[in-house]
Amino acid sequence: PLLTVFRRICEEHQIPSGAVHELMVGVGGDLGTIRFETDRDLLRYAYRVAGTVGIIMSRLIGVQESRAIPHAIDLGVGMQLTNICRDVLEDAQRDRIYLPQSRLLAHGITQEELLNGSVAKDALGRVISDILVVADQYYLSGRAGMAYIPAVPRTAIATAAQMYQAIGFKI
Repeated sequence: PLLTVFRRICEEHQIPSGAVHELMVGVGGDLGTIRFETDRDLLRYAYRVAGTVGIIMSRLIGVQESRAIPHAIDLGVGMQLTNICRDVLEDAQRDRIYLPQSRLLAHGITQEELLNGSVAKDALGRVISDILVVADQYYLSGRAGMAYIPAVPRTAIATAAQMYQAIGFKI
């Protein structure tokens, strides 16, 4: 019955099946060990688990303009990057390393050091800071798309975006 309701909502709101599929792939990928080699891997993951949510939410809240979709995706990606940066050590305890190995190695960090807790905090801080700079670019695009959102949900979404970006500032 739940699947029937979900399908009906997707049809009513013209939610692209590709977005739903990518979300499922992304969430499914979280079920085991996580390791990313490059920024491309990280951004693909962030698109799957959060950019797709931007697409889906746009449809659900009545966004009509197709030009809004890239901004919705970017806002989701920015928020996900913030989540990742906030939870680095906790995720490592769960055998999940979302920070790309290429970035870690560029700062002299191995994935093993992150997993066993011997990572140099200052070097890790620089990696996280670099990812948050990337996130800020996605927030910038997300803010540019706010005008496409109907007035009532716009305030809530803009507030959530500001709160998430503020987490990054605090980190």
